[in-house]
Amino acid sequence: MEIKVRDGAVCLNGLGLPETLSGLDALLQRAYNRLNAVRGAFRYDRTLGSRLPRAALSGRHAPEEALGLAREALADCPELEAVRAEVSADAVAVFLETPLGAGCVTVNRIGEGEKHDV
Repeated sequence: MEIKVRDGAVCLNGLGLPETLSGLDALLQRAYNRLNAVRGAFRYDRTLGSRLPRAALSGRHAPEEALGLAREALADCPELEAVRAEVSADAVAVFLETPLGAGCVTVNRIGEGEKHDV
């Protein structure tokens, strides 16, 4: 079970409590959280997160580099397998396979001067 996050904010249900996800949606939320959190920004676990948001990806090998960084971030989640990545100027799409189905997570790219704390 995962807490639903949209646009960086926790989604609340009608009672004002955090909305939870299950199944494939929960797995994709877990991948989203790990891939969009900047590695080293979470003070209680500096290994949590990904180097993908700040990675300088360009050229014809950018998708392979992005896929490697996604796999690194998801290494502790054997239920999530990154199988492909597509790189654009402002985002990276990471395509995933899970025991419950396939999906895609978008990772927003962060410029060097931008701050991103968890």
